[in-house]
Amino acid sequence: MLVVGDTGEGKTVVAAAAMEWFNKQGIYVYMFDKQQGYPKWVHNQSSSNIEMKEKNSVLCIDDAHNYFYAGMEEDREDLKALDMINRARRHGGKRSIIYTTQQSTVLSRKLIGMTTFLVFKKSSPMQIEFERPEFQPLFQRANAALKDQSIEIAYVVSTNYEGLLQVDMPKWFTDELSGAPEHYQQGKPKSEGIFKSITGGISSIGKMFG
Repeated sequence: MLVVGDTGEGKTVVAAAAMEWFNKQGIYVYMFDKQQGYPKWVHNQSSSNIEMKEKNSVLCIDDAHNYFYAGMEEDREDLKALDMINRARRHGGKRSIIYTTQQSTVLSRKLIGMTTFLVFKKSSPMQIEFERPEFQPLFQRANAALKDQSIEIAYVVSTNYEGLLQVDMPKWFTDELSGAPEHYQQGKPKSEGIFKSITGGISSIGKMFG
């Protein structure tokens, strides 16, 4: 799952909501270099030694462009580890990865190639202008759909669904974890119903991941 968009648009909120969804399914949650403020069920994973020992697990990598960038050495151990996790998932494993970035244009192509689930938040004109040509139509389509939408709305492209998605901020999420919460869901209570399709056809994030 790759979450892209401009600064302050709620990318980390989307990742947090996804982590909460996975946790409620009984899936072990890891996070790269976990910072203070996340719940105890989010377990730290060192970015210098990717293991994900729990077979039924998910790893969140916030600001992935800081770790996996275009032009990085193909033999780097962390990239090998991500490739191994991806192969395990394809062959019956239950490991998943959540990436967020505001600089998708500099992400490693190998990492992008592992992605099967895209979540777009509003992007700046400059982001779209300098995006990879093959990505630009998706960014343009997402931005057009999100133009008049509030900040809790995202645009999803996956195997089973393409359209708008409401992403409510988890109750435990705080301003210290992201720049978005201070203007996220203005005046609205934080919700247990984390993901909700507002386009129709899909009723749960599980079906989208499926």
